[in-house]
Amino acid sequence: MSNADKEQLLKIILDDFKAENPKAGTMTFQQVKAVLESRYGVETRTIGDFFRRQLPSCETTGGNKKKMLVLK
Repeated sequence: MSNADKEQLLKIILDDFKAENPKAGTMTFQQVKAVLESRYGVETRTIGDFFRRQLPSCETTGGNKKKMLVLK
């Protein structure tokens, strides 16, 4: 999967989550990983590994145990 495909996939995941949870301000890394596995059949150890080049451009919050992406 190319970096452009991953960037598009992350955007789709975040947009779908915002549509399903309009009051949510963040999405946890665990939630992103669960969506990757259940909807798209992508198994990865961490989303940090899978979205390595896409995450630096995203705003995050939280610590090592409960990292979250800030929804815009």
